[in-house]
Formats: sequence, structure tokens, C-alpha cells
Amino acid sequence: MRHISQTSNSVQHTTARFLIVPVVLLMLASVFAGLSRTGIVLGSNQDIRKLSQFVQTSNAPAMKTFREGRDLIEEEEWAKAAAKFDGFIARYPQDKDSDAALYWLAYSLKRQAKFRETADRLARLMKNYPRSRWAEEARAMMTEIAPQIGERRVIEDALGKENKEKEEIKIVALQSLFEASPERAMDYVGEILKADSTAGRRLKEAAVSLMGSRGGPRARPMLLAVARSQPDPRLRRVAIHRLGEEGGEAVLDDLTKLYESERDIEVKKQILHSISHTKSPRARTNLLTIASSPGENVELRKTAIHRLGERENASAFDDLARIYDGESNVEIKSQILHSLARLDRPRAQTKLLDVARSGGSDNLRGTAIHLLVEGNDPQRLEFMIGLYDAEKNLRIKRLLLHHLGESRQKSALRKLMDIARNDSSVELRKQAVQRLGRSKDPEALKFIEDLLK
Repeated sequence: MRHISQTSNSVQHTTARFLIVPVVLLMLASVFAGLSRTGIVLGSNQDIRKLSQFVQTSNAPAMKTFREGRDLIEEEEWAKAAAKFDGFIARYPQDKDSDAALYWLAYSLKRQAKFRETADRLARLMKNYPRSRWAEEARAMMTEIAPQIGERRVIEDALGKENKEKEEIKIVALQSLFEASPERAMDYVGEILKADSTAGRRLKEAAVSLMGSRGGPRARPMLLAVARSQPDPRLRRVAIHRLGEEGGEAVLDDLTKLYESERDIEVKKQILHSISHTKSPRARTNLLTIASSPGENVELRKTAIHRLGERENASAFDDLARIYDGESNVEIKSQILHSLARLDRPRAQTKLLDVARSGGSDNLRGTAIHLLVEGNDPQRLEFMIGLYDAEKNLRIKRLLLHHLGESRQKSALRKLMDIARNDSSVELRKQAVQRLGRSKDPEALKFIEDLLK
């Protein structure tokens, strides 16, 4: 894609070809993990595990009541849980777990959308128990509900430079500010992403991700700025991912220019991922340009081929098949076979069958065989049995025998018995017997006993 703008026309008139290795968006994993830990993605299961762990490790005299409250939260009986923890506080005001009871009372109220009452309990917890293990959790929850109670000051305090709390609180605060005032939140994102910012990587990643999903019209130029100039490749990948979600011609032009100027391979892979998700029909042409360029980096070609296969349109098979037939690089051809297998179309399966029969190198034939036998399809299994009978290559026969042994279908086991009795190769007969023994099938075990006799 070094010269996409110059070559896209020629690609349309020549055999364009393509392939891609699945790109795992590791950069988003860290963002979402951070958001989950801080309540932006608030999961009941995580909260319940936290409560259960606390109950299991506490020996307070009033723990029976506390456990009943825990059980009600597990059952999502929020009103009853709130009443139970409220009763705990009234009956055991001096109990060492009163701070925890206040927190879970607030949690139960929040789940009922009683945000003002939630805030009252959280404020009481933070005032009366400033050193409690639940105080930081309370501050995070207070920041989370700030938009609902009109307390933007809480968010501003959490985001302020003078704030000494952990970074997770700031992530929650930024998410809440996007709910309350997207424009103000975008101002904070600009500060967080400045070159002299002292913000940590996780906060920066969350800022870029939230900007892309909630930033409105201001987001695109800021995302482009991050994608072009941020020294951290992970931040560039997050910004590029968010740009790709927009789709459209303008974004495709931006992504094309980014690809041409980028040097980091992982960032370039992310650009290809984003290009594949744009709505522009030119995206396919751009991907084909990279996939069919012998001088392009092999990993990038494989990524482009993978993305072409994901498009699931009428041209996908033709694109991939043309690349395969004109390609000499075995690694590229292998990736095309994987993409064809994912298409799940009759013509793609036929192509895999042809390669399995006489596809040139043993490696490519082995790849096609492996892709065909996945899922234990009876028709494909019959093909494997027929291929074994016609095959002369010992390495391929061993591979086929291996896959027959992995299958639990009766036809596969009976073929193994036939090999064990009659194959001219002692090595293959021994391998068949070993596979039969591992199957635990009664018919196979009886066969082995008969051999012993």
C-alpha cells in the first residue's frame, strides 16, 4: 500500500490478491480491563465475587445478617438487600463491618436508580470511615453516579491535577464527565494527551477510547492527531481502531495516508483492520493492493488476505482463489487456505479438496487436509478415507491416519481397523493400532484383543 493511490486502478484490471492473519486487538483489552475494574463496565458478577470474598473472610458476630444481604444481592433483590443492610447498620452501629454494610447499602440503592440516597450513604461512609478499605470504592461509585445527581464538581475533583487517588478513579471520572458534559470531557482528553502530560498509559488509553466512542464531531481530528503523532504505538492503535468504526470515504483516505507513513508493523496491521471495516467500496481495492504485492511485508499481506476473507461478499472467493493460483510464497498460500475455510462456501470447499488431493507441497496439502477434517463432517471424512486409499506419499498418509484417529465416527474407526490388518506399511499398521487403543471404543478394543489372540 506504499503507492495505493497510484496502483488502485491497475489492480482493478489485473489479478488482485489478498490474505490476513487474525489481528487480536490487544490494545483494547487493556482499556476494557481498566474500565471494567473501575466501574465503567459494571458487571454484577464481579461485584458479587467481591462481596462473597469479603463475607467468607469475615468473622463478625452479625455475619448471618450480612450473609443474608449478600444472598439478596446475588438474587438481584435490590430493595430487600437495601433493607437488610440498613437493618444491619441500625442494629450493629459499632460493628467493625459497618463500613462494608454502608457500601453495599449504597450499591443496592444505586441498582434501584436511587442516586441521591446512594450519594448520601457514600458521603457518610467516606466521612465516618476515611481509612476504610471501602472508601476508595465509595469514591469511585460517587464519581460514577455524579452525572445523575448533578454533581459535576465531584468529577472535576477526581480529574484535577491535585487529586492523589489511583488512576482508576480518574478513568471513572472521565467516563462520567462524558455522560454529563461531552464538550468538557473532550477538553480534559486534550490535557491528558498533551506531550508533557503525567497521565499513565491506562488513563490515556481510556481517554482515547472514550473520545472515539462519545466525543462527537471533535473526536475525528483529535483521533487523527493521536494516530499520527503519539509516540506510544498502543495509543496509536486505539485511535486507529476508533477511526475505523466511523467508516466512510473520508476516513478511508485518512487511513490510507496513515498506512503509507507508518513504520510500526503492528500499527499497520491495525490500520488494515480498520480499513476492512470502512463502508467504502475502495477498501476492498486497497486491501487487494497490499495482498497481491510481492514486495510488501509478508505479515501485512497475510493480514490483508485475512481481512478480505472476512468481508463475506460475492467477490471474496474469486479474490482469494486468484491470489492463490498466482502466488509462490507457501506462507501466503497457507493463509489463503485458512481464509477460504472461513468462507464456508461450496466453491471454497472444492478448492480445499483440490489442494488436499494434489496441491503441490506437503505443507499446503497438510494444511488443506487439516482444515477439511475440522468438525468431523461425514462427507469430508469419506473424502479423507478415499484420499488415503489413493495416496502414495507416506507423510500425507500418516497425516490422514492421524485425523482418522482423532475422529470418533464408526467409519473412521473401521478404516483404522482395515489399515491395521492390511496396510503394506508396518509403520502405518502400528500407528493405526495405537489410535484404536486410544479411542476407548468397545468395537476397537475387541479388535485389539483379537489381534493379541
